[in-house]
Amino acid sequence: MRIVSDRQVSIRELVTFFTVTLILSAAYVLLSGPMVSPGVGYDKALSWYREKAKVIIWAPMLFALLTVILLRGMAATLEILKRLAIWNVGLKWWLVVLLLPPATILVPAMIEDNIAQKDIADLFVIWLNSFLFLFAIIIGEELGWRGYALPGLQAHMTPFMASLILGVLWGVWHYPVWFGLEYGISGDAGEAFLSAVSRTTITVTIGFLLTWVANYTCASIVIAMVYHAANNATMRLLDSTELSVLYCVLLAVIAVVVVFFNRKMFFARPDEDQNRDKKNLVYRNNLRGYR
Repeated sequence: MRIVSDRQVSIRELVTFFTVTLILSAAYVLLSGPMVSPGVGYDKALSWYREKAKVIIWAPMLFALLTVILLRGMAATLEILKRLAIWNVGLKWWLVVLLLPPATILVPAMIEDNIAQKDIADLFVIWLNSFLFLFAIIIGEELGWRGYALPGLQAHMTPFMASLILGVLWGVWHYPVWFGLEYGISGDAGEAFLSAVSRTTITVTIGFLLTWVANYTCASIVIAMVYHAANNATMRLLDSTELSVLYCVLLAVIAVVVVFFNRKMFFARPDEDQNRDKKNLVYRNNLRGYR
């Protein structure tokens, strides 16, 4: 395991990326057409949500690449794109990203009887079709969040703080569409706002898990895409869009366990990681001297 950090990314560059991505994504949702009508029901609210989401999902990738091209040039951009070619990370991590998200969602859903009333074969077809579709477009988020922002943040702070900051901003980026979805369902603006804020706990918690995976897979964007697509595809099997308390608790417990058993990684300061790299370089050079 090696903490993946991009030391060429400055704090100014990260602030630019996050500011532009959040503001322009929100502007599109709010200004590109009428807001969803209050209390129109689940189906119409979900249709509005998907129309907006299928556009803003590309914003993190687009603005990450534009930020890097404008501030550091094409060579730095190609270094980020190389992370798309990292897929040979071992069977263990493929199983983690394919099985962990469905398990954390379906176990609470089965206990609470919140799975759509369909045959197992039908549910699998729905999941597979959703997964393949989401995998094809989720690059728009993951190249920006885990392919660019996470390594940049980890160059300036511990992976724990990087996960926390990225998880919060990832949630805030969703607020306009989350608010619209719940507002369309419930018709209550206060309830919709509280629902959007509460969902930030999910992005923060999943953010810790994705940081754990990223630092063990050289920030593989494909691996992050599989986790994200598997998570969202499984959500589509549920009867209700409301957050399950049991699911939130289970997800939090898993994240706490992961952070605890990987605390050296999560709380390693950037200077410690740099010193470790220097020692490894000296060690490798010494080995060459003995050959």
